[in-house]
Amino acid sequence: MNPRPARVLLTGLLVSLSASGWLLTAGPAAAHADLVSSSPAANEVLTKSPLDVTLTFGEDILSQGSTVVVTGPDGVRADDPSTLQVGGTEASVQLQSTHTQGEFRVDYRIVSGDGHIAQDDFTYTVSASGSGAPATSSAPAGTDTNGNAGVVVWVLGLGAIGVVLVVALVVVFVRGRRDSSRD
Repeated sequence: MNPRPARVLLTGLLVSLSASGWLLTAGPAAAHADLVSSSPAANEVLTKSPLDVTLTFGEDILSQGSTVVVTGPDGVRADDPSTLQVGGTEASVQLQSTHTQGEFRVDYRIVSGDGHIAQDDFTYTVSASGSGAPATSSAPAGTDTNGNAGVVVWVLGLGAIGVVLVVALVVVFVRGRRDSSRD
């Protein structure tokens, strides 16, 4: 048997396995500071205005360069920018007590501990009915588009490339064995 196809196959398998292992462990690290939940949650309908907006991220975030802006239905800023607090994995801002009912937009720009920037927005609504205590929620925000889907696509795409590589190497190996058995 010709040892060259066996070496090629072994090398290809080792490279594929190494790449697959790296990809599987690199996914969460590549996600950076993705939004994992918010209070109020994205698309949540509240019966009373919350006192503040709190965002929770998948890793520690930095205060320098991070912002959270809440805009009311009238297009006027509804938060008090001097109350922005950033610590650990959370950022929060207090809301002014004079805002009205309707749809509120939360825009954020967060700098993660590794220096990457995550920015996105979502809305919540304060309805005209009800008069309970200020609402709070820790439901997933559900609107973050800062890389979770992108990481999954990359992992699946590179995994598919690895499978194709392994299949190609097996074909080369089998053909090499057939060719060497004919000699």
